[in-house]
Amino acid sequence: MNVKVTKEEKVNMKAKVKVITNNDIAYIWWSIPKKIPGCLGFSIHREEEGRTPKPLLAWVGFEKVKKPMGPRNTDIWPIQSFQWKDVYAPREGRFRYHIYAVHGTPEFPERDSNPIVTSSFVYRSGKLAWSSTVDSFRLRE
Repeated sequence: MNVKVTKEEKVNMKAKVKVITNNDIAYIWWSIPKKIPGCLGFSIHREEEGRTPKPLLAWVGFEKVKKPMGPRNTDIWPIQSFQWKDVYAPREGRFRYHIYAVHGTPEFPERDSNPIVTSSFVYRSGKLAWSSTVDSFRLRE
């Protein structure tokens, strides 16, 4: 899906992501400086160091779509906020998150091929740990 953007919208924007972990959970927050045209929400993929990134699970879908039993991933049910909790974050090793915009319709969501922003690698421990990343991204032409 191609989204038409004006010349002004083609200017690089700074997206930010922050990840805070403890011995129980990983909290992810991200921000973008302005609205992304046609964006339904966001997909989050967790990349464990040395492995292929995989989308996180989501439990809330769109009202217009018949909700099957059980969770779906965030490529199918995108997150419609700027924060998420990864309750299944690995207890061992380092991992990071890739945040993608999702376009399309609730019935046929389409995740962008490139992430808006990617966090630094983090790990879970008994101590509070955090990562903060600022990346540039360009709206799709």
